[in-house]
Amino acid sequence: MSEPYRLFFREIELGTIIEDDSDFPNLFGAFKPADKVGRGELWRYLQEYIEQSIIGNGLMEDNKIEEWECFIYKLSEKFPDLIETDDWYLLSDDKREPITVPIFGRDNSINWRWN
Repeated sequence: MSEPYRLFFREIELGTIIEDDSDFPNLFGAFKPADKVGRGELWRYLQEYIEQSIIGNGLMEDNKIEEWECFIYKLSEKFPDLIETDDWYLLSDDKREPITVPIFGRDNSINWRWN
């Protein structure tokens, strides 16, 4: 099992990730959310993205492809500043590793790609 990564968007720590599998270029793991107490507007916006990402990923897992395509299109329109950015990264042993926007799933799953 790999060492945990800390997931960040800009300066906001969202939680920790334990990588448990990969299939190039994708990596998969378990996500443990950070404490939500005392967070601001950006934190709430990120949480909304995470919740919507879980819904979208669930549609794909349930093989509802047409619904998923429509949902993902709406998601990309609602969160372009989170999707089309270089502000996501993982931190491990003080080493910052840029990633693309992560995809969150049911049961605290997560997948990502190195950027």
